Order: sequence, then structure tokens, then C-alpha cells
Amino acid sequence: MYSVSSFNESMPYITSKAWAISNGNNSQIIYSKNLNEKREIASLTKIMTAYVSIKLIEELDINV
Repeated sequence: MYSVSSFNESMPYITSKAWAISNGNNSQIIYSKNLNEKREIASLTKIMTAYVSIKLIEELDINV
């Protein structure tokens, strides 16, 4: 895993207090900032919307 300090200068500036980028094929964390810092949960509405969307895509067998 790489830390924020290993980003090169051409990468965008990210203002979030904590974030992570993972490999979608194997879920390996590639880059992160404050990965293990406990934070308040994000908006439950956004989380539920994502969950319902994923379940609908699975149910309807939609290939995206």
C-alpha cells in the first residue's frame, strides 16, 4: 500500500479527512489517507441508495 506522501505532484489535491482507493479486482487498498481513523458514518440515505441500486442491478442481471 502507498501512503499520501508517495503520490507524485501530478495527482489531484484531495481535501477529505480520510479516503481510500482500492483495486476493484481484489479489494487491495492502493492509496489511502487516515485509513484506520474512526470516523462518523456517511449519510445513511446515500448508503441505502447505493445498496438498493446494487441489489437491483444484481436482481435484474444488468451488466454495467
